[in-house]
Amino acid sequence: MTQALPSPTRQTALGLARGTAGGLLLGLPVLMTMEMWQHGAALPSWKLLLFYGVNFLVLLILEYYSGFQDEETALDVVQDAVIAAGIGLVVAGALLWTFGVVGPDMGAREVVGKVVIESIPVSIGASVAAGQLGTRSPQGERKRREAGDWGTLAIALGGAVVFGFNVAPTEEPMLIGLMMSDVQALALLLLALVQTHAVVYALDFRGSVPIPEGRSPLGVFFHSSVVTLALSLLVALFLLWVFGRVGADTGLLPTVHMTVALGLVTSLGASAAKLLL
Repeated sequence: MTQALPSPTRQTALGLARGTAGGLLLGLPVLMTMEMWQHGAALPSWKLLLFYGVNFLVLLILEYYSGFQDEETALDVVQDAVIAAGIGLVVAGALLWTFGVVGPDMGAREVVGKVVIESIPVSIGASVAAGQLGTRSPQGERKRREAGDWGTLAIALGGAVVFGFNVAPTEEPMLIGLMMSDVQALALLLLALVQTHAVVYALDFRGSVPIPEGRSPLGVFFHSSVVTLALSLLVALFLLWVFGRVGADTGLLPTVHMTVALGLVTSLGASAAKLLL
């Protein structure tokens, strides 16, 4: 006896519910972080808009590989990204109001800033949850298998942003970067590189990637792991810049040290994304 397929309405409702659950799983710790409320109110509008634009690009990438529906066209991917962004805004706005973080006594700019910046991790969680909490479609599985180098890097970008966003607004990466010596920073960089390679290729986690046939382990190390680490460091630097931790007057060495400190987190996120998505 064949099981009846859920109606389109039920499928849509399930997708939205999964997206909301995933958004809460990923975004709730940040929604309850005071530094994020402060950044939402204090960030310049242009920087907030730029960050939100980068987030939407990440959503497009995630939705292509792990979307609310079995995407057939570019329009489907954009539609799912808009849905994930909408879930982020609604969930973040509702919870910030419930927590008393936003209210009618505040200016519109402060409210919008707090809701928009807090919606970013929620929207990413909503996007990831579509594939992780639901049933993966054959087409989605094929996309992930055939992602190729650029597709794999795109997935790693999403993971780096997700993990890095949870730590970058805090003061700890800045303090760690300032406390580290050059030798300690180099040791941490090597640790991040080993972690990036080991998580994906060496530790046999579920979803681990076998070294492609015909390619040497050393070639994969440089072509995949080193490039992924470089991308993770760029994401770390971008996040530190967005939140005002580094700038033109910071100095080269402190900037490098802080980037390496946060890069340990973003590289782990990039590696995890390769396994999970």
